[in-house]
Order: sequence, then C-alpha cells, then structure tokens
Amino acid sequence: MTSTDLQAALTAGLPQLFEFELNPMPDESIALLTPFVCNDGTTPYIFVSEQDGGGYVLSDGCEMLAGLSQRTGCQELSPKQHYVLDRICKETPGLEKNRGELTMRCDHPEELADAVFRLGQAMLRVSDLWFLEDDIVTLTERAAAAKEMTA
Repeated sequence: MTSTDLQAALTAGLPQLFEFELNPMPDESIALLTPFVCNDGTTPYIFVSEQDGGGYVLSDGCEMLAGLSQRTGCQELSPKQHYVLDRICKETPGLEKNRGELTMRCDHPEELADAVFRLGQAMLRVSDLWFLEDDIVTLTERAAAAKEMTA
C-alpha cells in the first residue's frame, strides 16, 4: 500500500478535523495532526506506518512521555505516575509502551480510524500525568507553570 492509499484509508474513517502533513516522513510514515488538545495547549501528531509483514503501526513518536519529562523537569516518573501510566496501558485495548513511545497496532485498513481515536485518547490521558508529579510542588506553583506554558 502506498502512502497515498494509506492516507485514503485513514480519510475514509476520520472526520475532516484531522490533517495530514503534505509529504511522508523519512521512514515513509504519515504524520497525522489530531484535533485533540493536550493540557499544555499543544495538538499532538499520530504517526502511521505500514509494517513489512502486513498491518499498521500507530505511534505518538515519543511525544507524550518526552513532553512529560520536559514539563516536570524530571527524567523518571513518580510512583503515582507509573501506576496511572500502567493503568492507561491496561485499560486501552492494543496500547503498548515501548522505550518511551506509545504505539498501537492494527491489521486492516478499516481498523485504522478506531486505532487513531484510541491512541489519541491514551495520549491525552498520558499528558495529564503532569498533574500527578510529586507533592513537592504546590497547587499555586502548578497553576503558575500552566499559565506560563499557555502564554
């Protein structure tokens, strides 16, 4: 399947709120800008590629967990954050966490839209882990940091 065919399969199942990057990524994946808005005001991308043996892989491109470590200033997740991340992975069918990357796999083109929505929802939940950082930060400091990020 060419990138054009893959884009057509995604377009068939997704509303027009999703936008495609004009050119495929260097690894031939398609970058799909979602209409979802994370708590820091960013709109995440989902990257979709075809596997060699068939099927498709959707990825957040390591954006959610990397962004979380940037916002908290800490490379390691707190025990609370680990717990909630594990729950998100268990509660989202097909979601996998591999070395900081959230991925989802599907076998058929007609499953792509559903996988995009499930991965997108999981990405939003992961972006909210920022609010579970250790209790050293006060609510006032969190509100000030959130205001600064959206300014």
